[in-house]
Amino acid sequence: MFAAIPLAVVTIGALVGFVIGLCLAVLILRSACDLCDVPAPGFLKALVLMVAQSLISGAIGAGIGFGLGFLSTFIGASQSLFQLFGVAILLLISALIAVAIYMPTLRIRFTKALSVWGWQTFISAVVFGVAVMLLIGGISIVEGVGRLT
Repeated sequence: MFAAIPLAVVTIGALVGFVIGLCLAVLILRSACDLCDVPAPGFLKALVLMVAQSLISGAIGAGIGFGLGFLSTFIGASQSLFQLFGVAILLLISALIAVAIYMPTLRIRFTKALSVWGWQTFISAVVFGVAVMLLIGGISIVEGVGRLT
């Protein structure tokens, strides 16, 4: 089904999705700051914060994922259990990275930075859940129309 889509269309779609996702992450960060009574950073500053946080967390997350995957294979244990440990560890490390970035750049205390990260994570989870439900609804409608004809 997807093999008929040209590579240029997929590339353009991926770039547009990346830009929209990054802009959405910036808006979520600014909203989380507003919820915590922290002065919201400007759009460009929030963009730089989100890019830095994503790159650092992504690099560390990849290392944790590969390391735990190798460890689970070496020990012979369940990969699902190690993936669960990896998510839990990465969640804590991601919080520490966000707090370490937010404290000097937003000039806030540790607890405020942690609450900004908490609200940001909660809002992101809700937005992701809504997007998944819209995607499932759209696919169901398209599949239903195909069956009617």
